[in-house]
Amino acid sequence: MDKRMIAGTVIIIWAAALQAHMMWLQRQDSFKEKFGKKDE
Repeated sequence: MDKRMIAGTVIIIWAAALQAHMMWLQRQDSFKEKFGKKDE
């Protein structure tokens, strides 16, 4: 593998991880809204 292929693979993995992390944060927020603030 040459360096460009390695760099492209790293970018793809990083982008996928970032997207998964954002989805996880959104799920955490909606979970808190459902279960964390019953008294409001």
